Amino acid sequence: MNLRSRLAQLLLAPLLACSSLTGFASDWVYHFQPGDTLWDLCLKYTHKRGCWIELAKYNGVSRDRAIPVGSEIRIPAQWLINPPTVGSVSAVTGVVNYYLNPAAPAEPLRQGQGLHLGARLVSDEGSARLTLGAGNEVLLRPNSVLELNTMSGSASERSTAELGLPSGAVEVKVAPNRKSRFSITTPAAIAAVRGTEYRVNSLGADGASMRSEVLAGAVNVAAGKAGATVPAGFGVAAAKGKPPSEPRKLLPAPQFKRSYAAVSLPVKIEWAGDQRAGSWLLDLLEEGESGALLASHASAEPSYTVASLVEGCYRLQLRAIDRDGFNGLESSAPLCIVPRPAATAQLSPITPTANGDMELQWANVAGAERYRVEISSDNSFNQIITTHLTTDTSIRFKPPAASFSSRVITIDAAGNESAASAHRDYQPPQEIPWQVKAMTVLMLLLAL
Repeated sequence: MNLRSRLAQLLLAPLLACSSLTGFASDWVYHFQPGDTLWDLCLKYTHKRGCWIELAKYNGVSRDRAIPVGSEIRIPAQWLINPPTVGSVSAVTGVVNYYLNPAAPAEPLRQGQGLHLGARLVSDEGSARLTLGAGNEVLLRPNSVLELNTMSGSASERSTAELGLPSGAVEVKVAPNRKSRFSITTPAAIAAVRGTEYRVNSLGADGASMRSEVLAGAVNVAAGKAGATVPAGFGVAAAKGKPPSEPRKLLPAPQFKRSYAAVSLPVKIEWAGDQRAGSWLLDLLEEGESGALLASHASAEPSYTVASLVEGCYRLQLRAIDRDGFNGLESSAPLCIVPRPAATAQLSPITPTANGDMELQWANVAGAERYRVEISSDNSFNQIITTHLTTDTSIRFKPPAASFSSRVITIDAAGNESAASAHRDYQPPQEIPWQVKAMTVLMLLLAL
């Protein structure tokens, strides 16, 4: 056995020991300090009778005075006087319900509130971004359930976090720290790290399967009686009672076709396609690396049109999804929604010129880079015959038909287009019948 395999085996050993469980007990992890005793911990933090004896049994301690400094002491949550705060809420979008404990009523999750050991978070169409422990971030995606099972204090240098994910999906950034441990347990498998960026998705009825994708670092996944170490850029799947699949390479990050740093609505977001992709997922987040997830759009085509959004700046995050459901690497780009250019309000009548051309003039619009003139056979512009681009406020063109309609669209320096102006129609002068001409001449003669 080579050194790398041996290291992976050692890292996975504690996971394999508990991978058959459906979840962890709800424990608070205390790291033993100089001068501590189990008796003192029981008096300070718990209300349980005979705590120090039971606590020694619970942690497999035979000699209280021989506990090394830094050792983990797990205290069942139901013994504690008060459930400790183990994190906080950075952002919430939509409705996410918060349950302090299994018997507590649901409360709406609020930005800035503390998160307590043993709590459960349930998102329907909402999402939440959480800070847990020493700088660890968790994005709870819509239609997910997250349990804060076993954790140490949020400010602890040596932190422990064991979360339950019965269903749904989370995205995690774990701050590198050799003294800390972070794991997510689904009914199918456990994913544990000491510092990385990854996703976990608990799938199917009763979490029968699990999928994890690693974006940075490495993740140790245990399922059944086996485990696997998954490097960055790879994903792994697992089913209840079965070993994890072989790690597979994730699809590369899609590339946006242009900048969306100053665009007006509606805007079509486009990216390069990939024959290996079955679909794409486009997330809209608040501006900044840790912004709230505002909306998520699945698309079978390499484009998505944003029709309604408050003006301001956001962040786009895009990934391709392969035909087996693995989410690929991500690309990110700014999206800033600016007002549409103003439409020109004044169009002169279309007039023939001496050489048989037609001339159209309109009022200048502040901020206009150029104008597009559209000529159509009808004033509904269902059948556009031709278009002309110009930087002037007038245009001469050959008449495309005996009668036609025209309108002007303003385009700014970023390529954003205004609404179309009011249309101008052209009808050729009608020939005066000879009877009318003769009557007119006769009347003039009589008047003389």
